[in-house]
Amino acid sequence: MQNFRTRTVYLNERQCVVARRIPERRHTVDRFDSEWTYRVVDVRLGDGTRYEGLLLLGDDMLLVPEDRPAFDHRDIAEIRSTPDDRIPDFRITEPDTLHEPGGRAIEHGNMRRVWLFGPPEPEPDWRAMSADEAHEHALEDDDRVLTLGGEIPACFHGPTLEALVAGGVRIRFVRAADEASETRVLRPRGAPLWRELLRQEVAIEPGFTVGELLDLLDLPGAVDREVYLRTMPWDDLSFRHWVEAGREPDPMLTEIELVEVGAIANYQDDEHAYTFFFDAVGRGKVADRDDAQHGLVAGERPAIGLQEGPAALRHVPIAYVPDLVLPVSHKETMSFLRGPLLDWRDGGEAGPRPEMPVAFRTRRPITFGQLIRAVLTELPSDNWPPGPRPDGFAQRSEL
Repeated sequence: MQNFRTRTVYLNERQCVVARRIPERRHTVDRFDSEWTYRVVDVRLGDGTRYEGLLLLGDDMLLVPEDRPAFDHRDIAEIRSTPDDRIPDFRITEPDTLHEPGGRAIEHGNMRRVWLFGPPEPEPDWRAMSADEAHEHALEDDDRVLTLGGEIPACFHGPTLEALVAGGVRIRFVRAADEASETRVLRPRGAPLWRELLRQEVAIEPGFTVGELLDLLDLPGAVDREVYLRTMPWDDLSFRHWVEAGREPDPMLTEIELVEVGAIANYQDDEHAYTFFFDAVGRGKVADRDDAQHGLVAGERPAIGLQEGPAALRHVPIAYVPDLVLPVSHKETMSFLRGPLLDWRDGGEAGPRPEMPVAFRTRRPITFGQLIRAVLTELPSDNWPPGPRPDGFAQRSEL
């Protein structure tokens, strides 16, 4: 048993390469419901001092008893795997002895040891508690259990935002009362639940419209202000201007059939740097044939600026396109336009159209908060209070 503190010695890269060749050992950590790995090594220092059966976490975090003379990676001459018959007993029966004297602080390596080899923490009997008792207990143990203002039952492992759907948001969580997984659709009302969901990645199911988003943002005053300040670029407004403008559907027809949110990257040649942001644009009817005048091919939707108010777009669905293209420099782009593309056009557009050069193609997820910002910073409102609109109202939503 190892009821003593350790200090951490971090290995250098050469030593990490050696450490990675040493077999890993596996240990199930009940409190995290997962399997962790570690290594056990013997170390010889340059002066001949030997340390046997040391715990190595990852490939660089060597834990050495605190009462042994201090050393660092420069003093290590050799690292070897500890034979099976000399593996120490790493159990920790008195975790308090690993904390700093006179306080509850604990060094990170020692905390990792407690997680791995310390006694299991007693689990509250959630099933024996009433809903109110579970809530009160969760407030004292909120690193393990969430209630989020009572909008959902006290839960482990959640809530996880699965998707924006017609009717609200679909979330999944594991109830503390019976450890059963539950999925439900709701409209978040309180700030605690909004804070939890805004930072999570989100998917959008077909049928979720601009109107559905505005209905979600029809919030009580204090919550409206908090969610607004967490998502929008201006600090003197609220969502009321969009919500109230979109309450009554506008009978005016619109050519926009889809509000498309996309991940965008710009390249600044003078700084040799990329800027990433999310942008929203309207999309019209799918083209049934190629349209060289507007640069469309059959199956594509033309881009249309979001100049109409929320009421006219209330019925329009929202979609997110995660594909992200990193452009090449302006010089390389112009070289393509004046070279291969111009030659192709001068040649009667014979053969396949040359592809625009790109630096990289990838995919980028979007959080709930980033989606709100991307749509509303592009969506005009006819319901602004008296006075000038904020500068850059139609700017892209850089994040």
